[in-house]
This record gives sequence, C-alpha cells and structure tokens, in this order.
Amino acid sequence: MLPEVRWSKILNTLSLHASILDKDLQERVGCTLPTLKKDIVQLNRQLKEIAKIHLQHGSYFLEVFDKEKFEKIITGGFKKNLDFNSSQKRIAFILYSLLESDSFVKIDELAEQMNISRSTINNDIKKIKKILKKYNVTIQGKPNRGMILIGDEFNLRLMMLYLILDYYDISISFSDEVMNFIEELSESYQLNFQYQNLFYKVIHLSIDRILKGYSLGKPILLYRNYLKDHSKLNQLFTLLEKEYAISLSSLERDFLSFPINIGNPNVLSEINNEEYEEEIRDIFEEMIKRIEKTYSIKMNSQLFFKKIKNHLMLLLNRLVFRFPLSDIFSNEVKASFPFAFELAKVSARLLEEKYGLQVDEIEINYLTVYFVLFLEEGNKVELSQEENIKKVAVISNIGVGAFELLKRQIKDILGGRVIVHHINEFGYKFIDLENYDLVFTLGLSTLELDIPVVRISNIFDRRHIEEEIEKIQSEKDSISLQDIHRYMEISLFHLSEKDDYVTAVSHMIHELVKKGQLDGSFYQRWKDREQIQEMIFDKGIAIPHAVNKNHEKFVLSVGIYDKEIKQNNKRVKVIFLMGIPEKIDKENQKILTFTYDKIFSIGINEVLYQEMLEVQGVEEIKKFLLRKE
Repeated sequence: MLPEVRWSKILNTLSLHASILDKDLQERVGCTLPTLKKDIVQLNRQLKEIAKIHLQHGSYFLEVFDKEKFEKIITGGFKKNLDFNSSQKRIAFILYSLLESDSFVKIDELAEQMNISRSTINNDIKKIKKILKKYNVTIQGKPNRGMILIGDEFNLRLMMLYLILDYYDISISFSDEVMNFIEELSESYQLNFQYQNLFYKVIHLSIDRILKGYSLGKPILLYRNYLKDHSKLNQLFTLLEKEYAISLSSLERDFLSFPINIGNPNVLSEINNEEYEEEIRDIFEEMIKRIEKTYSIKMNSQLFFKKIKNHLMLLLNRLVFRFPLSDIFSNEVKASFPFAFELAKVSARLLEEKYGLQVDEIEINYLTVYFVLFLEEGNKVELSQEENIKKVAVISNIGVGAFELLKRQIKDILGGRVIVHHINEFGYKFIDLENYDLVFTLGLSTLELDIPVVRISNIFDRRHIEEEIEKIQSEKDSISLQDIHRYMEISLFHLSEKDDYVTAVSHMIHELVKKGQLDGSFYQRWKDREQIQEMIFDKGIAIPHAVNKNHEKFVLSVGIYDKEIKQNNKRVKVIFLMGIPEKIDKENQKILTFTYDKIFSIGINEVLYQEMLEVQGVEEIKKFLLRKE
C-alpha cells in the first residue's frame, strides 16, 4: 500500500474519532505499528500549520488549525498526488479516458499513456468490471477496436463521482457569488464537511456533463427529493442557470439536491413530509413484522417509528445513490450489540428484497444503533410514577456549591426530567431511599439497597460518573441467577453426528414435551416456522424456536453435536432450542433479548464459542449465561 493511501486512511479515521488507540488505528489502516508511527511523523510534516496528530497515553487524536485547507486534503488532496503506481489512480485514469472518449479506447494506448505494461492494465480492467457492477455500468470490448463504457447518464455520473473525481479535477470554476451561496446553503442545511464536499462535487459534475451535452433523461428510481421546490435551493438553481447559460430540468434539480437528501436528519424534521412518511411507515411496518416473526419479540412500533423514520428516509436515498458512509464503528457495534446487529440485518435484507438495493455492513452498523436504543428503552432504570420524573439522591457532606456542580452533571448525563436531593451522611438512615430511582454516594462504602447505587470519589471526574452509570445500566440489562430460576427452564442434550438437524431438534422437542416443558403442538409450530425461514447462522449456530403455549417460563435447551454436521450446505455444531411464552411480559422480554444477545455474541467470539462447546451440564450453562464478558 502506498504511503498516500495510508495517509488518507489515517486522516479519515482520526477525523471521525475524538481519539483512538494506536493498535486500533493500526488495524484500520492495515499496516505495522512502526509503519504507522513513521507515516504520522511524515503526515505532521505535510500538515504543518494545517493540522497536527498527537499521541497521548497510547491514543492518537487530531488537532486542526486551518479547517478549510484540512477539508481539501481529507477530501482527496493526497489522492490527486498519487502516480500510476497506485491501482486506484490507474483505475480512475482508465475510467476517465473511457468516459471522455467519443470512440473505442485501446489497451495499448492506455498502457503507453501511463507507461505501464499491458498485463497490468488487463488486471486493472478485471477489477474495474467487478467494481462497476455496483453502478450498473459495463465495459464492452471489441476485437481490434478497443473498449467503450456502457451505462445510462445517472449511473455514469455516480461512477465518476465516487471513482474519478477524487483523483482528477473538473475544469469548471465557481464565481465568488456561487461559492458564497453554496457555503450559506451548506450551513443552513447543517451539512458536515463530507456532505458539503459532496455537494460541491455534484454541482461541478452536473454542470460539466450538461455543458458537454449529457443530461439526465429519466427519473431516478426510488429517489425521494424531500426538498423539492425548496426556495433556498431554487435560488441556487436560478443562479447556476444564469452563471453557465444552461437550463436545469426537474431531473437535474433532483440530482443536484441529493447530497442534502442523504445527510442530516434534522433537515427533515423542519419540513412537512407527510406523504413520504406514510411510504416509510409501510416499509417500517414490514420490517417490524419480519423481526417479530423471526425472533418472537414484541416491539412498540409507534414509539420506535418516531425515532427511526428520518434515518430510514435518508437511508433509502443513500442506497439509491450508492453513497459510501464513513465507517466510524468498524466491528465495535457488531461485537458490542450482537442481537441488535441481527435485527438490523433482518431489516436490511427486507430492503434488499423489496427494492433490489445493496445494503453494506456500514449501513447495517448505523441501523444497529437505533435497535440498540430501542432494546435498551425497555430495560433502562425504572422511572418514578409521578410524571416520569427520575428521582435521584446524593448522600454526602459536600458543600452547596460542590453539590450544585454534581447535580448539573447528573442531570446532563441522565437527561430528561430529573430531581436531585441532597442528603447528608448523618440523616440518610431516617429517609426511605427505596423511593428514589438512583442513589449517589461520595463517602459511604456500605449501603445495601435494591435500587442502583453509584459510588464516586471525585465530583470533577465526569467520565468516571458516566462510566459508573453505564455499568449500572449494563447490570440492569443483564439477568441474575434468581431470574434464571424464576423465569427459565434450561436443559442440555449431547447430539450424535448420525442425526441430521431436523432429527436432532425433533428429538429435543419430544423429550421436552415428555417432561412437560413444551406443549404438545410445539413440534408442528416449529416445523411451520422452519418452512418460512431456517434459523441457522454463522459458526454452526442454530436457533430453532416457536411459541410455547400454556407455559409461563422461557425454555432454553442447548444441543451440542459431538462432530459438526451439514444442513442444506450450512454448518451446524450447537443448537439453541427456545420455547417462548405465548404471553410475553416485561421480564420475559428481557430474558428473550438477553438470551439472543448472548447467543449471537458466541457467534462472533471464538473464546466464548469454544467454551460453549465444552459445557457438560445445566449448571455450567447457567454460569455461562451469567458470565460477564
């Protein structure tokens, strides 16, 4: 990998994180630690007076001095300086040459212009053909004549936007009036520098193509211009028409508007989009139905829709325009919230099936965040009944000023309506602390309560306070041994490789029916569900499940094969058979969510997976479920 390519990765990663550990940055860039350190020294020389990368306590962070110059660098500055030793630069040149040519282009001509071998170009063209599938563009070759690009104007523009413009400039310049107006619009629509840069590129690209005689000829399928006929944008279009003596059709105006229609959800909240909201609601309802049918969980769709609707509206447009989101999560979301990630995957598959649009893992990560918030909504610290106000007690002997500072931090962290009472260390014994939702102590080390207690030693250490609250929330979301005994029935089966998946699950079900843990019709309901979707996932994990009628407890039965088997070309090694109560109350919902999370975490953690395969009894399964990762 060329240094300039690594530099772009370093700057993009640092611009998306307040700080990042050196080993995590190394992993994202894809180089050794010594190479990373050397690159950062060279980068700091290149970025002199523009920005600086600092290393503190094993973490890197970025300090920017000149925002305008830095944004130019991070949005392609280094890429334009690459030579033809870079395959990305060669690919951009080949595509640019094909796009700009009115006739066929020969490989020998390209090889001569780039001063590289014919075999290198042939390898690049193989890569290009794979890449272009995403844009519905093809390279057509004819013997003795050369190659030509085939695609409609919309897809050719997307190809140019994402594969060429970072490496080659368009010779269209903006007047100060146009530049200032674009900047004002970007600020008005709250576009970050990534979307603002995209806005500039789209305007450059569109004007260049129109002036060369290439216009959009048909509506963009599935695209929704939420800002159609918006006065601010219309002023820009009028200005562009006057500046370049062109006429912008409604199709061109739609295309020019897309960077604003994929970015900031706050823009949508200010505009009346009832028509589009209904359309998104239909999609959302299908997602919820599939999730509930697949995992037998109940979702408050009305509340969830309010939170996710704007994200979905922008998501669909991003998919239409194949926009590559910045990966701020890497594998962190999948590893930290495995069940929420699976729910997001179910939703993504529905979008792919319904619209034929490809949803990449980065989009799934962003979607996962909404499912995390939704799942945590049902398990968060309980609010007091009076108008949903959180009641918090602070037990300490600190002064009024210090208490006010701590109170302000608590309110900021908890959010919503919060009442904070100050109780001294001598008087707390005479107060019923169980009436509070949360208790903070600064000095007491022995305080046994059934409600969460946060012990802090420094009122100025906000990070520590946040971490302690998060820790309590995490414990609240988990389950205890008492929960297992009260709400679950667990069993273990050792399975023979002689039995296929269906036979093994059938055996487990029939044995549990005999014990009275599953109802007599459970087998048929499971068979009916399997006809719709086979619940076999990565790492040889299967999760067959169905509703268990007339049974209040949640049934979990683990079946482990002595040797991995195949089921319809899928691996199966461990089976988690689940009987889900017909009536799911809050506690059962918590158990169900927790169990799914635990199972999916096994699928992405090799250590947990191996430990699961070695369990020998029910008590070990219980310990495994309770284990803190």
